[in-house]
Amino acid sequence: MVENNYLSADQIDNFAARAKGCEARGDCKQIVKEMEDLSLKQ
Repeated sequence: MVENNYLSADQIDNFAARAKGCEARGDCKQIVKEMEDLSLKQ
């Protein structure tokens, strides 16, 4: 497996699902920050 800063397909699907409802919940910035942090760790 190659190590890089890209998210896996499962992570992208999870992010997309969370991002869809983020405006209603008001947590879009938090979700984006979590994904950026996760991407940097990989």
